[in-house]
Amino acid sequence: MHTRFKFTPEKCSACYACQIACMDQNDTDIENGGVPLRYVYTLEGEDCGSPRVYGQTSGCLHCESPACIIACPSECLYRDEETGMVLFNNADCVACGSCFAACPHDAVFFGADGKMIKCDGCAERVRSGMEPACTRVCPTGALILD
Repeated sequence: MHTRFKFTPEKCSACYACQIACMDQNDTDIENGGVPLRYVYTLEGEDCGSPRVYGQTSGCLHCESPACIIACPSECLYRDEETGMVLFNNADCVACGSCFAACPHDAVFFGADGKMIKCDGCAERVRSGMEPACTRVCPTGALILD
């Protein structure tokens, strides 16, 4: 089984619902050093010559061929057989930053203890037949689990 997040920028309204849901699901307290595992950016561009403001979400997509898994020398990262998510057990993390450097989505972070952290795709929710928190709240369907 392979599961991954898909993002369609044209559908994103930059409402930040996915970021807030992720922070809530993971009890992220940014005032005390917590790191949001999903970010939303508001970008400006053009659409057929007219100015346009659009959203971009950044977080782990649980890639088909995860560069982070390949790059990790201590094998902290792995693909979960049941959910297909890229998970981690950072007990053996040596904080080398190889996973961070390899990730094309800027989805690997380091906690206060210096060890890597990343989105786990709400694997426990998925195992229970529920959607990840971020996709569940996306009002436009810009972020989905496929």
